[in-house]
Amino acid sequence: MARILVIDDSPTVALSMSRLLLSDGHLVETVSDVRELPVYLRDSRPDLILLDLEMPSLPGVEWAAFMRRCYQQRLSLIIHSCQPWGKLEAAAQTVGAVGIIPKGASSDAARCIINSALRRTARPMG
Repeated sequence: MARILVIDDSPTVALSMSRLLLSDGHLVETVSDVRELPVYLRDSRPDLILLDLEMPSLPGVEWAAFMRRCYQQRLSLIIHSCQPWGKLEAAAQTVGAVGIIPKGASSDAARCIINSALRRTARPMG
C-alpha cells in the first residue's frame, strides 16, 4: 500500500482516480488547489503524486519546480493531464516525472504506470 496524493482541480477526475487507487489498496489524499500544498507537504509525505498540469492558480510544471526549490527533495510525480502527448513528455522531462498518464487512459494502463512508478521509487526498508 502506498500513500498517493492526487492533485487535480476537477472533482470528477480526483474522484475517479481516488476510486481506482483505493480499489488497489492505496491510501489516497486529494488536493484541489496548489495553494494547499505547502501545508500538506509539511505534514505528510506521499509516496507518489499524480499532478494535473492545468491548475488555475499555478500550472503544474511551475508548481513542481517551486516545490523542489522550497523543499529540496525528490518528489515522485506522475503527470496526469489532457494536454497533447508532446507537451506531456516535455513537462515530464522538465519536472523529472516518473511517468505520464493521459487523462482518459484506461484503468489498466493507469495501474500499470502507477505500479511501475511505485516500484522505481520504493523507499528502502529499515
